[in-house]
Amino acid sequence: MRHWMAWLRPVIVESDTAFISDFRPPGLFHAIDAAAVWLALAKRLPAPLLTAPSTAAVGSGAAEHAADKAPPWDEEWAEALRRRSLAILGAAMRSPCSQEALLAEINQTRAAARRTGVPPLGGDDLRTLAAMLRTAPEWRAVRRSPGHLSSSDVLKFLEQALQSSRTDPEDLLLLGLAHLHEHQDWHFAEVLHGLYPSEMVEAAALAHLAMAVRRLRLAIDQHLLGLRLGPSKEWACDPSALLNRVLGWYDRLSALSVFADRQIAKEVQLLILELGNAVERDLDPALLQQLTRASVRTVPLRTLRGLRFTLTFGSEMSKRQRGRPRAAWCQKVGAQLARLFNAALDTPSPTALDLVSEIFDLADAAGHPIAISVLDTRLLASVQDTLLRHDPLSGAKLRLVKRTVDASLAEQRRLKWWVSDDVRSLIEAAARFNSARSEVALPPALAHN
Repeated sequence: MRHWMAWLRPVIVESDTAFISDFRPPGLFHAIDAAAVWLALAKRLPAPLLTAPSTAAVGSGAAEHAADKAPPWDEEWAEALRRRSLAILGAAMRSPCSQEALLAEINQTRAAARRTGVPPLGGDDLRTLAAMLRTAPEWRAVRRSPGHLSSSDVLKFLEQALQSSRTDPEDLLLLGLAHLHEHQDWHFAEVLHGLYPSEMVEAAALAHLAMAVRRLRLAIDQHLLGLRLGPSKEWACDPSALLNRVLGWYDRLSALSVFADRQIAKEVQLLILELGNAVERDLDPALLQQLTRASVRTVPLRTLRGLRFTLTFGSEMSKRQRGRPRAAWCQKVGAQLARLFNAALDTPSPTALDLVSEIFDLADAAGHPIAISVLDTRLLASVQDTLLRHDPLSGAKLRLVKRTVDASLAEQRRLKWWVSDDVRSLIEAAARFNSARSEVALPPALAHN
């Protein structure tokens, strides 16, 4: 089996993430599927071909002992297995009855391997497998040099093979799709479509969008709603990273101009609608409820991460004209964030500004910014303490500090030197903070004060 599977190693996948949606990517072959095919083909191969050459001339006892160990690599034997397998597949595909019997046997083996919930293999999968075996020698030669080929390496190989006319273009396309499935690279999908304008590339991109949407829904359930998922849902990882994946595949489909196809446009619309419902019907109400019940000491970090995610999601969907009105929800969220902002300032601590700045940033994202007032001595004192400690500033914290310093500078310019001691102390602390750094982190106007 090792010699036969070696031909397919570069183009088969071992992760189940490709099968969590109803869309099956064309040109995708799973290791378990390949093993099921091998077990069916092995029954149809000549018996001498199933015995490793190194053990063929040895007594049966020695052969059984050698079977416990992997036989040494034999290129001629591997090539004979490949050619004979192609002949069996070709004969089966030419006869509907033979193909049906072969597929029934393969799918029965897959079911025994607990490949439940995965569509059964069909005639297209046998054609994909045959194409993989036909092009395997060339593909293996390319994959043998660097361990991990870049997309540019793969495209270079495909272009050269296409120009040489040695290989069927559709077979080469399947190799390109295999690389696409292995790396899930949406940029590669766009370039591959330029090289091979084919509905198969479009269908593959649509299937990967469906996979990304399904994974993101699971991640929302697990990481943002706190639902317990079974061990088979281990691919539900960071929602923000998965959102980028969804957007990447959506944008590539848009770049391929496939939305002119009504069926694809409908499928994409349904996927985005499914995701939008998961966010706006399930996640948003849960987050608002958590926020309403929260106090400064009990606000869950998951709630803040969830708010960051859902606000980013809404913004990105609006950019792509797929957003839905959320004004009422955003207004309620903004009111709760303003409440927590003031409560956090009333509870001074060395880390208070971390929470305050995150709340401040989320209110901005919700479209209900919290006004900065130089009369708020709590905020001025908290920012000043942070600057005097020379805490690292980045992200939301840096934005809040800059806005507070900007407001103080504007107040100084407006009233000249008739400003409060709190404002003057903050400006001086900001100037000292800047002078202690090689790069200016705060407004450059400080240099003139």
